[in-house]
Amino acid sequence: MIAVDCSVTSFLLNGALAAAPEMTLTVAPGQLFSTRPPVLLFWAGGDDFSRFEAALENSSEIAGVCVLDDESDERLYRVVFSDESRLRSFYALLRESDALIRTATAAHPRWHFELRFPDENGVQTVYHWLRGNGFSVEVHAVSRGRRRGSDLRTLTSEQAETLLAAYLRGYFAVPRETTLDALADEFDVSTQACSERLRRALTALLEGVVRNEKWGT
Repeated sequence: MIAVDCSVTSFLLNGALAAAPEMTLTVAPGQLFSTRPPVLLFWAGGDDFSRFEAALENSSEIAGVCVLDDESDERLYRVVFSDESRLRSFYALLRESDALIRTATAAHPRWHFELRFPDENGVQTVYHWLRGNGFSVEVHAVSRGRRRGSDLRTLTSEQAETLLAAYLRGYFAVPRETTLDALADEFDVSTQACSERLRRALTALLEGVVRNEKWGT
């Protein structure tokens, strides 16, 4: 596993961030990347929500904006991007590279990412795509090591999204509320491929528990 800590200038929501430069964004973890059109959930904090929201609604790359939580000094947004947005291409690139986003934050004009890749080919593919699309990329750190932990951040994006979908649709409920065939149809893969994703995801999570747990004798 290769961990990459990097910053990308003017990547997403650039107009909204420029209109309210004091705003900071934190992408909510554990999101499904298979939605069409692409959807992004993030927390925003700052003192100019009205200007930020107006810029979101006027952006040509955004098809819809919804405030899911405004009970505190931060707000949770659900933003639907257009099919032509760069986010869709970026999601597709991560899926093809078996990469995942561990954390993502933004403050004008930069986005900061902690990304995980299974090999160097994925790192190079994403890096060259960003540079080829005119983004300024600054790599802060690159490290190698075994995947640790027992949460969704240790999984590939396909494993994480399939496992989350199975949980949310009630696949693990008793009695089951959905079938493996239905999950496979949702992700446009074979039933066998969907089953293998679930098994690998659960195995990775259990391996994390076993590595980090001190077992008694």
